[in-house]
Amino acid sequence: MPIRQRTAPRPIHRPAARRDAPPAPPPRQRPLLFNFDPTLSSVERGRRQTQWVILGTIVTVILIALVGGVGFYINAIRQPSAPVAIVNGEPIRHDTWQHYQALLTAELQGEGAQLQANAPPPGDTAALAQQQTQLNALQQQLSSVGDQAANDLINAQIIAGAIPALEKSGAPASQIVPTPAQVDTALDQEKKLIGVNTDSQYQQALSSIGMDDAQLRAVLTARLEETNITNYLSKDLQTVQPQVKARIMTFGDASKAAAALKALRDGQQWADVDAQYQKDAAAKETSRDVDWTPKGLEDSVFDQFAFGAQPFQISDVLSDTGNSEIIQVEDVAPARPLSADQISQIKSKTYNDWLTKQTTDAQVQRFPQNMGT
Repeated sequence: MPIRQRTAPRPIHRPAARRDAPPAPPPRQRPLLFNFDPTLSSVERGRRQTQWVILGTIVTVILIALVGGVGFYINAIRQPSAPVAIVNGEPIRHDTWQHYQALLTAELQGEGAQLQANAPPPGDTAALAQQQTQLNALQQQLSSVGDQAANDLINAQIIAGAIPALEKSGAPASQIVPTPAQVDTALDQEKKLIGVNTDSQYQQALSSIGMDDAQLRAVLTARLEETNITNYLSKDLQTVQPQVKARIMTFGDASKAAAALKALRDGQQWADVDAQYQKDAAAKETSRDVDWTPKGLEDSVFDQFAFGAQPFQISDVLSDTGNSEIIQVEDVAPARPLSADQISQIKSKTYNDWLTKQTTDAQVQRFPQNMGT
């Protein structure tokens, strides 16, 4: 029996023995605040603490500088140049308004000091009452001096823009623009008003107001121009004019006015009817006497009736700004000299009418939000 040949055993391939992996590093400990590694030496930790202190100080200084820079920009650059108004494209700066406001304040305080220095005798009650009324009026002006300053500066800019048109229409420049001597005189009066007697006091006052001599002279020049324009516009004023003397009852209720008119035309006396309706709250009646007056100082409704009426003639019920009026002319003078006060009132009204027209034609923008101190 044949013997079967045995095959050689197949070699067994075993995977090579794995090398031991390197030991895993120990878990890294979390560093302390600001990366102060607890393994650092005390010297190194002290050095890093010093670095952080220096860095924090630098950041703090930078922040302070930024805040200060922003504040400086707002207070010293942006706010002074911010306009409180723009007139025909020309701005009126905040600092200009602020300095002029300081000037007005000094002038009003000077007026008050002069009033108190010239106090009437203690026993003159009428004069004392008048002085107190004047002081109260000055105090009222002081409370609104900021608005007054803005209005004055706006008007001055409108007037300056209107002067060339006045000169073109025939106004001689010599009658509008003040001379240096006139400005000097106005400056002397200004110094007295604000209580300045010496050059050093004058410089101190200028510093307090925030102006220099040239700027104050420019303000006085603008005021003189306003006065000169007022006089020029009234150059043809007749000092003898027709005038009337009258009295007026004004009613808030038209039906009450009609009833009062009927009573007058039925023969009741003016004083009796006036007294009756003053007691009637529903009538909202007030009355006043109009002393001798020329045309133009009362409203157009008054002028239209009074200057065509006979003495003691009573008007119909006339309408004026929502109220109802009854007018009685007491006397008529075809030619009566104007008083100094009447001349002043007519000049002021003529000038104000002219200025109102110039203001209407001008482009004026106001920025009250920039009028803070």
